[in-house]
Formats: sequence, C-alpha cells, structure tokens
Amino acid sequence: MMEFLIRPLLLILLIAQMQSAQDSYKAATFEYEPEYIPDDPLETMRLNAKEFEKQIEIVSKEYAKIIVFPELGLTSIHLPNRSALSNWSIEVPDPEKNSLPCNESGIHEVLHKISCAAERRKLYVVINLVEKKDNCLYSSNVVFSSEGRIVARYRKYYRYNEFGEFNRPKELNATAFSTPFGTFGVLIGADILYEEPARTLIEKNVRQFVYPLAWVTVLPFSTSYQMQLTWSKTKDVTVISAPYYPGREYVVGGIFMSAGYDPKAARLNSAIVDIVPRKGRVSIDEISQSVTEPIGNDCVVRNKDIKLKYANITPFTNKIDNDTSQWTWEADGIKCEFEVTANLSARKTESFQFFAYTGKDDVLGEKCSSFATSVCAIVRCGSNSLDKCGLVGTSRVTFSSIKIKTTYNQTKHELVFQNTLQHGYYEIPSTMNSTNSTGKMIQTMVLSSEAQGLVVFGIVRKFFLGCTEKSNDTADNYVTLPANTNDNPDNCSPLVPDLERDLTSPIYPYIILCTIFPVVLFALVYVAIKYRRQILSRITD
Repeated sequence: MMEFLIRPLLLILLIAQMQSAQDSYKAATFEYEPEYIPDDPLETMRLNAKEFEKQIEIVSKEYAKIIVFPELGLTSIHLPNRSALSNWSIEVPDPEKNSLPCNESGIHEVLHKISCAAERRKLYVVINLVEKKDNCLYSSNVVFSSEGRIVARYRKYYRYNEFGEFNRPKELNATAFSTPFGTFGVLIGADILYEEPARTLIEKNVRQFVYPLAWVTVLPFSTSYQMQLTWSKTKDVTVISAPYYPGREYVVGGIFMSAGYDPKAARLNSAIVDIVPRKGRVSIDEISQSVTEPIGNDCVVRNKDIKLKYANITPFTNKIDNDTSQWTWEADGIKCEFEVTANLSARKTESFQFFAYTGKDDVLGEKCSSFATSVCAIVRCGSNSLDKCGLVGTSRVTFSSIKIKTTYNQTKHELVFQNTLQHGYYEIPSTMNSTNSTGKMIQTMVLSSEAQGLVVFGIVRKFFLGCTEKSNDTADNYVTLPANTNDNPDNCSPLVPDLERDLTSPIYPYIILCTIFPVVLFALVYVAIKYRRQILSRITD
C-alpha cells in the first residue's frame, strides 16, 4: 500500500522595505523537507510542485520579486541508485531557446506547473531538480523569469555523497541571469567551499547569488549558517539561500548580506522584514562565455548516512582556565596567537578551548577531500570531552576581549573566513585585518564588543590540494586529481540497460514470483500425477 510522509515546512519570507523602486526589492526563501512517496517519483514530484505553487502564491501577495527553493526540493534526498534514478529525472529545455513551458506541449508537467505559477504571479523562481540530458543525469538549478520562461540552468559540479548517482558536467560554467532588480549568480551545494564559479562571477561584478542547498551541519566550524554568513561577508555579496530541511542537521538559511543576517529569519512560520539592496546589472553574454578552470575535486565516496556530523580532525587544544589567558601554537608553517579576557566563574558544565589545527579537511567524513584547513579559534566544548565541541546552547560566560592572530605562508588558491557562532545563531561582532610581511600573511581578528553565549570565534582558512597530497603549507602548486572513473558515470554511458532496469524495478520481485510460481506449481502437479499412476499400477498388479 502506498504511503507517504508529511514533512515539516519552513517558510522564510524576507520582505525588503521598499525605500524606492531602484534600490531594494522583496525576496523569499523556502526551507522545506519534501514529501516523499517510495517508488513513486512522479507523484512525489507532483506533491512537492504543488507545495511550490502554493508558496509562490503566498509570497506574491507580499510583493516578493524572487523565491528560491531548496536543493532536491522536488524529489527529497531519498533518491535511488543510478540504475533507477532516471525515473526521477526531468528533461529541461536549453535556456538559450527562451522556452515557456507553460505554453508548450511535450514538456514535463512539473516544469509546466512552475512556469505557469511564475508567469501568473509575476516573480522569478529558482528550483533544483534531477535533470536528464541524453544519457546523463545532473543535479541542476533551473531559473524561471517572471514571464515563466527558463532563463538559466546550472549543473552541479562539486558533488558530496552523490558520486555514483549524478554526472559531473565536463566544464564548470559560471552561470548568471538578469532581472529588473539586478543580476544574480547561481550556486548550489558545496560551491561556496571552492573558488569557482564564484570568483569568475564576482570578477564580472555579480554581487547577488541564489543558492539552493542540502548542507550537512558539521560542527564546530561548518554549519550552514557559519559558512553562508562568513562567505557573504568575505565576498561582500548577498546570498539568498534555501536549505533542505529534515531537521537541525541541515539548517539554517535565509538572506545573508555583507552587512549581516537576521537570525529571526530561521524561525518557523515567521515573516521577517529585511532590506535587500539592489547590486546592479551586468552583461550576461560576457559571463556565459566564461568557462572556469576549477581548483579542487569532488573526490568522494557514497555515504547515505547523512546526520549531524563533527569534524573528523584531531586539534591541538589548550583549556582556558584563567579569566585572562594567552596561548601560542606553531607547527607546519602555521602560527596561532591568542589573547582572551572572560569571566570564567560564570561557567556551568561547559569549557572553552584554544583550538589550533592544520591539515586535511575531512569535512563530511569522506575518504578523499580536495581541500585542507588551518584553524585558529576559541571553541566551546563539554566539561571533560572534545568529542562534541561546538554544540549551540546557553552560556553565561562573558568574553570582554579576544584577539587572535594567525601567521602563515600564503598560497595561490585559498579562502579565509572570520568564523563566529553565538547561541541563537547570532553573529559575534568582530573585525579582521590583514598584512603581508616578508612573504608571510598575518591575519588579526578582534572581538568588537562584549559577547555572551560564544560557541565559536576564530579564523578559518581553506586551501586546495589533491586527494593524495598532505597539507604542506609552503607548497603553492596543489594539483587536482581526476575522479575514479571506475565508480564515476561521467562518461554518460547508457543510463540503464534494459536488463538492469528490470532488475532494479520495484515491481521486479512480483514479476519473479508470478513467473516462477506457475512453473513450480506445474512441476509439483506433474510429479504428483506421475507418482499416482505408479501407485495405482502397483495396486492393480
């Protein structure tokens, strides 16, 4: 019997206060755990598309100009293996054709519904789906204009836990689309962990991004909130993100700007007023011709057990025991220097640790990662264990001053973040200055005002390397290793051979039963008749 799970919904409507038609607009982002019907992809997508239509109508009444839906928001994360994934896929018209699915025949009904909703409600819509192109399957963002036309498509390049299911496009294309209220770059998933395609887009003066994601929370430094906030501030851009929402493992999303983030936007069923400034329009033709050369690989293994995770690293730590503390750590070309003043007498069961680390970033537990991390930070932990540092909770400890300085050899491809997290998903105000002296990069991060409820405060740096290389901070030529082609369907071979498709069909067990049972029954009847004749023959003899 068919059954489906009703998933919780989280609508975040961030409404821009319209100072004028020229300098701001209203935007909406929808955090959502999709409905899912096992073995019924079409009905699953129908139900979720219906929910999308509903939310489009709701936000249009608030005069929103754009809405972003989550990664895998139409299908859920419960996708089958590659052999059956084609049943969950949709063919998407090339954006260059300026297609209007609402008025076209032979188009998938999900595209038809979303296109008509966008046209009817006059707003831009960003969705993510499983795209089928010839023999390839991609995780793709699709953008509809306020006329319902498909104006952009972006195929996921960096894959986490999807290595055996989705193809990776041969090229990583910087993708953007223009609206009357500015130009938007398109991102997905783990893109903000890598230089491209964001660097190419930002160099072309794109300052706004739409960002569907299904981000796994990795404590203590890689919650979605921390990464989106620090990335938007570091790049001085606006990010409209829509996360998949199956519980605390994946939140938080919203609208992140270089000026900050309103944590109330993460609460259930709340309409939050926020200002979304326009960032200007740029030439899409110029951007679409830019094909980036990505640094970093998606060298991962299949992992279906996606839960709340903790970074799989062994840091060097030193417990903060005094109200005024200093600590210096240096290794492998990295130096961390800490100065802290706090009222530790207000502690209950928590402890605070100076936290220093440099090495491979095993951020999602994969066996192979393409970037490394160096960290100089203060982290809240349990009283006697470092296993679960970074859990968000109340704390009465007030930090009056914090100064963290890190010194290292700068590499060509790296990202440096101010990484802060406070109870309630608030940002901790801070400043960071950079200087370059005798080939050494010096980053100094300072607490701007007293802070209570500190969870994380520090400098996180990511730099890129190949899967087999060790973190050697003096190197400047990290290489990208090719993916394992034996496990990778990127050659776009036929999706599913006929035999394999039959074997993976959910009705296959019933086919086997219905085929074998008559044969077995016939054999039993034949044997019974044969032995009956033999017995009767003996009796008559």
